[in-house]
Amino acid sequence: MNEEIKNEFNFLLLSVENNLNQSELNSAINKVKAIKYEDIKNELLVRTTSIQEKITAEKKRLEQLAYYNKMLKIDATPVISTPPSNVKAVETIKGKITAFTPFCEGCSGYTASGKYVGGGDIYQYDSEYGMVRIVAGDKSYPFGTIVKIKNLGYFGGDVYAMVLDRGGAIGKNKRAIFDLLFATKENAYKFGVAQNIECEILRIGY
Repeated sequence: MNEEIKNEFNFLLLSVENNLNQSELNSAINKVKAIKYEDIKNELLVRTTSIQEKITAEKKRLEQLAYYNKMLKIDATPVISTPPSNVKAVETIKGKITAFTPFCEGCSGYTASGKYVGGGDIYQYDSEYGMVRIVAGDKSYPFGTIVKIKNLGYFGGDVYAMVLDRGGAIGKNKRAIFDLLFATKENAYKFGVAQNIECEILRIGY
């Protein structure tokens, strides 16, 4: 009988976990608390705690995506990223930062990593860093690498970005160390070239 009750509630919690619905979880918790077998009840309550953490994380992700959709084409406003508090730079480099758009002659609208940016999608969501900009970098930085571009005057502060593209003139000892993606040619021209910018590599790859 005890095993049947456990299986029944585990199936219920599996459904809640798949849907990540707060109301469904609240209802399931109330049902679990009514179980008279303390060992089964406690075991299931531990699982509901794990599901609650997933629902909270999903809510935060959706809020960040909503913000991203709102800011999609406002290039001059930096996205509020959420870097880990204890993050340390793996490497620090200095050089030029240039600008590019998906609308160059012959461009497909896709980055080298396969992300479609032809609709003006200049941001990438990352589970560790939140919403970040997109940059092109050389092959020494695998796709998913996170870079903190410091003190960009155009934005009035630091910008966090992810390497998702390549460029023949982009990289160490080349024309620019990183190429920052913009949604419009107009804003890319306004940005121009940022000279002698310090960049911190915070993560190599995903």
